[in-house]
Parts: sequence; structure tokens; C-alpha cells
Amino acid sequence: MKRRWIGGAWGIGLILLTAVLFSPVVATGQYVAIDYMVSGSGTQSGTIVTDLDWDVITANPHTTYAWNLPSTIAIDLGGTGTAHIDGLSIGVKADPFIDFGFSARSANGPTHFAFSSALLIVNPALTNAQASAWAQVIPGIGSSVVSGDFGSKVYNSEYNGGTTFATLVSAPVYGYGYEVAPSQSIPGQVSSMQVHWGLTVSGGGQASGNSDFTILGDVIPEPASVILLGLGSLALIRKHKV
Repeated sequence: MKRRWIGGAWGIGLILLTAVLFSPVVATGQYVAIDYMVSGSGTQSGTIVTDLDWDVITANPHTTYAWNLPSTIAIDLGGTGTAHIDGLSIGVKADPFIDFGFSARSANGPTHFAFSSALLIVNPALTNAQASAWAQVIPGIGSSVVSGDFGSKVYNSEYNGGTTFATLVSAPVYGYGYEVAPSQSIPGQVSSMQVHWGLTVSGGGQASGNSDFTILGDVIPEPASVILLGLGSLALIRKHKV
């Protein structure tokens, strides 16, 4: 059986435009929330609440729900000028999967962008899980992604509140960066998932990215389900004794 999850979201620089080092925050009300942090000579951060309703998402686990930033966010960074978040997109599915993209323009000097997806709480948890991920980054003409926040990488996918599944796409990136983490097993149980972008773009430059993080597994029965399974087994034993 594929897993189901219930999510809480925090920051995005989108599903969260968020500083990669932010602490997870529960979704605002029942909606997917997003945080962002952008830094140059100054720093600006904020929270975006999308119209994606967790109740609707979890009630329809095989349906993908998507949200796109309706308009550009201009961010005054003081001496280095204004940076822009031109696009943010998120697709989520409760048979779980996070697709998260961004498009950003730096200020006059090198500009750091940090984005994080909503923290998705897996309830019930999964076992025998298999996960896969991919990420791509495309700098604009004459632009470059100077550095990444995860060693030399610009993307990080996590499960269970901070355990790294994969870091992808090494910086610097001058033309096109793409990397895949093929399907592999996750030991133990999976109770949450989240993704992060963290990258610095050259001054006056631009960059866009997209990613996918999917985890499949067996749903761990809740206590009531375990009791019912036990009663079913007992009835079967009695039937064989008759």
C-alpha cells in the first residue's frame, strides 16, 4: 500500500521560500504556508499562505494539488538594491510527493535565496519505504549560481524531521545543473518529509529551479486497526478449530 500523509507547512522562500535553516512551523490554519528568506547587504523574510487546503489534499490522496505565486515579490536589500522572486510553484499529493519550483532575480550584488517546502507529517507513518528525488537549476544568460548551502549542493531532501535523503546539484552552476537520486530504501519508519533550496546567485543575475521528492511505502496500522486485525485472526483460528 502506498503511504498517506497529513502535512503542516512552514515557510517557502516557497512550499516554502524559506531560509534553509528555519525551524519547521505548523501550517497556518488548515492551509499550506510558505516562508522565504533573501539576503544581500540586508535580509528580508516573510510567510505566504497558499490556498491549498490540507483537509482537501488528505481526503483525496491520489490527486495532485498545485499552487503558483500570483505575482512577483520585490525585496529591498538596502545597499545592494532590490531582488525579486518572480515565480514559486508547488505541487503536493497525499500519496505523497512534493514538487517545488522557483524563479528569482538577484540584486546588484550576489544574493542568497533560501526556500523550503512545507513539513509534511506522515500519519500514519510508513515502513518499507522507498524514496527518490531529482532537482534542476538553470541560471539565466550571463548569470551563475555561485554556491550552495549543503556542502556544494543547492538542494536537500529530508525525512523524519532532519534526516537527509539526498543533496543534489553541485555549485557553481553556469549553464544547467541536474541531478537524480534514484529510488532507494529508507530504514525504519517515515513520519515526515520536507525539501530545501539554498543558493547564492551572481549579482544582477537570475536562476530558476524545480524538484521532485517522492516517498512510497506501507502504511503502519493504527492501534485500532491492529486490534481489528487481531480479532480477525482470532476468528479465523476459531473457524479452523470448528
